[in-house]
Amino acid sequence: MVSAQRLEIRPPEPLRWVRPDTVKLSKGRVATIREATGRDLEKGAAVASSATNPMSLMMGVASQVTTIDGKAVVYEDILDLPLSDVLLLVGELVGNVKELSRLSVISS
Repeated sequence: MVSAQRLEIRPPEPLRWVRPDTVKLSKGRVATIREATGRDLEKGAAVASSATNPMSLMMGVASQVTTIDGKAVVYEDILDLPLSDVLLLVGELVGNVKELSRLSVISS
């Protein structure tokens, strides 16, 4: 006879990304990314080449919330970064992919 075990299901912990995050870029540079606000989104959309293109929009937001080696950057600086650095910054900005997929499971 198989004994039944009681399975307790608890809701996941609420997500909270702590900012600022510091990431190492190519060529030894260090980027610091602070938590974005609605104003950063609005300003990012204004400086982006196409606010309807999600990647342009995220790079615009990244330009508002990122410093590299302690210096503020502009949208064109993000455009001129190596692709690996751009993807790293945008990835940090939107959060960990595992956490995002966890969010989609929670909301469905």
